[in-house]
Amino acid sequence: MAKRIRWTDELIAARASKYKTRKAFEQGDRNAYAAADRRGILDQVCAHMIAQRVEWTDEMLAAKAREYGTRGAFKKGCLNAYDAALRHGIMDQICSHMEAQLTEWTPEDIAEEALNYESRKEFSKRCQSAYQAARRLGILNQVCAHMDVQYVFWTADMVRKEAPKYSTRADFKRENRKAYNAARRLGILDQVCAHMEYNSASDNDAVYIWKAEGEPFYKIGVTSQRLGEIRINLVAKEAHMSPEWIRIFPVAKSTAPVVEKQMLAHGKPVNFNRAFDGSTEFRELTPAELERVVAIAKSNVDESAEVA
Repeated sequence: MAKRIRWTDELIAARASKYKTRKAFEQGDRNAYAAADRRGILDQVCAHMIAQRVEWTDEMLAAKAREYGTRGAFKKGCLNAYDAALRHGIMDQICSHMEAQLTEWTPEDIAEEALNYESRKEFSKRCQSAYQAARRLGILNQVCAHMDVQYVFWTADMVRKEAPKYSTRADFKRENRKAYNAARRLGILDQVCAHMEYNSASDNDAVYIWKAEGEPFYKIGVTSQRLGEIRINLVAKEAHMSPEWIRIFPVAKSTAPVVEKQMLAHGKPVNFNRAFDGSTEFRELTPAELERVVAIAKSNVDESAEVA
């Protein structure tokens, strides 16, 4: 009998790191992919992957819809195709083979579902059963209170300007669900969230330094031991760079910001023509300066953990 794997966030992230695209991940390690989807961390562990934007045709959408037996399964299994079918106005047509699902909507479930929409029109169009249940129960005004009277159409540029205000996806989704949903709908959620922490409960118990491939400068920062190189790779991706030399030093959580500041006191700041997450933490370092920076990190290492 095959041994059942206990999927942790770290194990899933390790499996995902082997693949360059979501499709390759799903095909190569279906169990890990499904576990990531169940745990709600699929976007995070796939952040390093190459985005593959699909231009959905009606024929492609019909073929994709045939893979599912219900609309709920279709939406959960391939949200991009589901949204495209709504935009194309062919949802009823391509879902005609699916089983009808009768949902007993409670007021709590309706309120939670309504939070996913920016206007009553969108709510009614995308989840008619919940919308009609809200009307029957007399709570439509209540659950739609957060919606704008005038619909705001979020463009990709507007989303890109909004996302940097938040340090985690949870904060982004909670504080501006409209912009968050627009980012997901536009297929740019991973891109605009690249600067955010992999997990909202970051430990910040390590400092790191890495050298940009082919460049004379280094990136210094704070991260979490449990994330390994995930945070580093996210920042590198946002900076359009590739790390060719990485060192991570576990330190006490309370001292990490102080150690980082001491390390950043050396070298010459790099002047970029654009601002991005971590752009102020790059330094040009001479061999002697690099040696001093590494010595600072090593002198503060938590002896109970190994240096990466």
